[in-house]
Amino acid sequence: MEKASDMKNESQVVLWVDGGSNTENLALQNIQARVRMVVSFMLASLMPWVHSKSGFYLVLGSSNVDEALRGYLTKYDCSSADLNPIGSVSKVDLRLFLRWASINLGFTSLAEVEAAPPTAELEPIRANYSQSKERDSTQTLMKREDNEEACWFRTTSAGSQ
Repeated sequence: MEKASDMKNESQVVLWVDGGSNTENLALQNIQARVRMVVSFMLASLMPWVHSKSGFYLVLGSSNVDEALRGYLTKYDCSSADLNPIGSVSKVDLRLFLRWASINLGFTSLAEVEAAPPTAELEPIRANYSQSKERDSTQTLMKREDNEEACWFRTTSAGSQ
């Protein structure tokens, strides 16, 4: 048996949209989501210094209750923020509020936000492909072999559908 250090692997890990497997796609999306949060915390730590002030800034998250209840998150991504203003708000209620605020408060740019398709923005946009949270968040009920309890596992790639 070869040692891992002796093995030569000429393959490259790529996203599904570029021909990669579901495993590659998930691994790359997860690391991107985690790095995005690490950079957010770094910037929050540095901003007071940039402005010659003391203290610290908080990092805001953007996951909603629907995502949390379905398990549509990556450990240590935006679910790890200091504050999550929409964490207990459903997608339907959030869209209704955005529409209402656009019309009644005059924040017209919120209409564009409300109309935009939800995406985790973890895959590149192509002429024939754009990532969609609805497509990505399909779930599969699986049985764990070591336990009789049913557990939900997230499948994340449109490539498997």
